[in-house]
Amino acid sequence: QIEHQQTMTSLVQSESTLGISYSHWDWEDDEWDETSLACSKTTVGPEPGEASSLGLVCVTTSAFLFGIVAALIKLIAMNVYVMLLVRGSLQWVFSIVAVCAFMPASTTTSSNFIGEPRHRPILFLRSGLYWGFICLFWSALARLPLGDATTVVYCGPLFTALFGWLLLGEPVPPGVIVCMALSMVGVILVT
Repeated sequence: QIEHQQTMTSLVQSESTLGISYSHWDWEDDEWDETSLACSKTTVGPEPGEASSLGLVCVTTSAFLFGIVAALIKLIAMNVYVMLLVRGSLQWVFSIVAVCAFMPASTTTSSNFIGEPRHRPILFLRSGLYWGFICLFWSALARLPLGDATTVVYCGPLFTALFGWLLLGEPVPPGVIVCMALSMVGVILVT
């Protein structure tokens, strides 16, 4: 006798519960037997449509502000390092206010301001590299046409994919390689 077993698993979601429904064919009774596991929802967040709309507003606003900052750097005839000092000081103040305002009082300790001890080396490395990026980018904005400098900066994802492959061993799908090549052609045409 050949025994067959067919199974079907589905995710069941309602207002207050989230569960998994597991069904299998019972050959003896010639019917589906269903087992359900339910648990109450523990996460609360926006509906999928709301989250994507909010994300779209955030990224659009971010791109708009990025363009304004680039134009202001080009417009202001000030030493790039002085602008970086002012930016860094203001960012430090805003960050401390945000940490104090949004972190629970029980977790606001001096170690949380500069990260967990095991993460500090990579955080400081990232901070130094980001400072170098901003310094070089703002220097380029002061010396190059605005569109050229911004276009070259948007090659960042190309290098991210490359370093992800070289340093982290992440796969680079063929579609990404095609997009990287097209992006480089676009940069060459713009510059």
